[in-house]
Amino acid sequence: MSRKPGAIHGVFSQRRKEYSGFSRYLTCPDGDVYLRDMTFFGMRKVVIKEQNNVVVAGVSGQMAGYRDKAGNSYTTLKWVSNDVDHAVQKTGVDESTRNWLVQYAAEVIAKEAK
Repeated sequence: MSRKPGAIHGVFSQRRKEYSGFSRYLTCPDGDVYLRDMTFFGMRKVVIKEQNNVVVAGVSGQMAGYRDKAGNSYTTLKWVSNDVDHAVQKTGVDESTRNWLVQYAAEVIAKEAK
């Protein structure tokens, strides 16, 4: 599938008329971004505390950099806040990419608090 800069590609899933999840793929000039938010219904997520390596606005999360077989590098940030499991992935593994992910998470957490 061809993706144009600034285009949004997404998948919305619904369960029993309730919001359950949303994924978006954004093609941006400074790096592609993948966003996934999933609400938990009747389940509890337990994470291994030692795997948490970042704290954003008082919420612990996991950040890791990856390189795929094609040589593409990306960084992923995952956290749970307000009973929503969030995952954000951005092209790149440098400090500016990590800072962008932390800022994005801080904005999401602040909006959830309102």
